[in-house]
Amino acid sequence: MDLFNETSLDFLHRMPFRELFKKWDSAKIGTDEKLEMLMYAAYCSYFDKKDTIAKKFLTILTKEEFEGDYDKWTWIEGGILLQIHLENYSNHQLKDRLESTLDYAEDETVRKINRKAFQRRTKGFLLNKREFPFSTEDKTVDFLKVIPYFSELIFIRTFNESDITNEQLSLKMSLIEDKITQIISSYK
Repeated sequence: MDLFNETSLDFLHRMPFRELFKKWDSAKIGTDEKLEMLMYAAYCSYFDKKDTIAKKFLTILTKEEFEGDYDKWTWIEGGILLQIHLENYSNHQLKDRLESTLDYAEDETVRKINRKAFQRRTKGFLLNKREFPFSTEDKTVDFLKVIPYFSELIFIRTFNESDITNEQLSLKMSLIEDKITQIISSYK
């Protein structure tokens, strides 16, 4: 966790990351929260153009296995999606890992519900329920909104069954990345 402590200390003293990292104390949290922090640290490192550090966080996250806890899996899935994005959507093993969670439950009804929810996500259903995470006038970034939105764009691009083209998804992702880069640069 030294990597996380080092990185979070750096982010703690830098805008626009400060708000996200100021409440985290790795000595006082459980496993699920550590996974959450690792995922956010990976995305923030990615947005800060520190892909090497982001990949180190992702290495830790992607080693985690699905154990039936979907709350915990949320953070691992977010890391896996960023890893898929960094590898230009060519890592089919990670994609298969995400899909394999659908058949984890013993109850057939639960598996059907999981598959239906997954299919809705592949069609962009969740994305339609969320608003774009910021406007062009914004001078700050709410990473608690931006990262889930960005992650959902990666998810849709990975499993796309929606009316949204990969080009449209890439454009939205580029807009987010450009805006965050602009905001980060304004604090340097």
